Amino acid sequence: MELEEFLKLAGLTPNKVKLIKRALERAGITNWRNLVTYTPEELAAAVDGVTAQTAYVVTRLARKQIRGGKLFKKARDLALAEKNRTYITTGSKRLDKLLGGGWSVGTLVELVGEPQMGKTQLALTAASIAPLPIEQGGLGGSVLWIDTEGAFRVQRLVEIGRRFSVEEDQIYEKVFHAEVFSVSDLEDVIRAVTSEMIEENVKLIVIDSLIDVFRKEYTDLHRLPERQRRMNNILHKVKVQLRAQQQLVMYTNHVTAKIDPYKVINEGMNSIPAGGFTLGHASDIRLYLKRPGKSIRDKYKAQWPRVARIIDCGWLPESETIFSLGPLGVCDPEDEKKYVKQAEELKITGYA
Repeated sequence: MELEEFLKLAGLTPNKVKLIKRALERAGITNWRNLVTYTPEELAAAVDGVTAQTAYVVTRLARKQIRGGKLFKKARDLALAEKNRTYITTGSKRLDKLLGGGWSVGTLVELVGEPQMGKTQLALTAASIAPLPIEQGGLGGSVLWIDTEGAFRVQRLVEIGRRFSVEEDQIYEKVFHAEVFSVSDLEDVIRAVTSEMIEENVKLIVIDSLIDVFRKEYTDLHRLPERQRRMNNILHKVKVQLRAQQQLVMYTNHVTAKIDPYKVINEGMNSIPAGGFTLGHASDIRLYLKRPGKSIRDKYKAQWPRVARIIDCGWLPESETIFSLGPLGVCDPEDEKKYVKQAEELKITGYA
């Protein structure tokens, strides 16, 4: 449905449809689905020429349309949608099984752990696969990588993509990069996803990392409530956006040291995710990454094994598995040597 048709459906007069359409487009809102991420107050404040009453009408209708025109749905309809959900592999069969099939569209995934635990490698592996058509195991769309740490490398995507038979041109044309230096930058990029990027059919959004800009900008304890409010607002818009556009969103998160003997003894976790309860309540799947013990490393004779533990998910049990990193992305520990050999044949060394 085009924006003009949507505004007519909202009951606006022909003259008002033209005026509101021009006003929205001047503000970068070219698709009615963009309106889902705004509250009526935000829309009226952001767009000159849109009154509070008009903003209420169009945002309410946008949400109704996203729901398929119904406020309520039967469990049968939801079950069918869940059955037809699109998945892409993590690169590891063990990890796919842990997640119920792999990374699934329509979910917000948090990857949390200490440095060098594989957070960025998991996201890079997903980003290298996503441009493939759905029938070939991809998401059939573009990737937006929101980079707050400067760790993104196109060459790394190309290297991993070769394992999955992804052409370089697909990565060059289908992967977009946004460098972010502040919280305001991040807010601008999130807004642009629903305006400038709408025509690029973005199916995977990676924020690496979400917490970094907040930690840099909010250093005083008395500003903590403001930090959490802005973080919550961004996450809310991301969640609404991913459901409206049927996207997969992944963000990496740091950890904070937590000396808690009970947790260390019973869970093997001597750190907790940063961001407090605001981040804790946001994600659909929270995956905690850590290094395995010596017995696991010896068992698989792997160089880069990692443990992935689901610590929060509404439909998956709290459980863990082993996966591995390597020159061709995420894999199973027992397959690590195979991919090291393949990487040597392709003249790819190491991973970064």
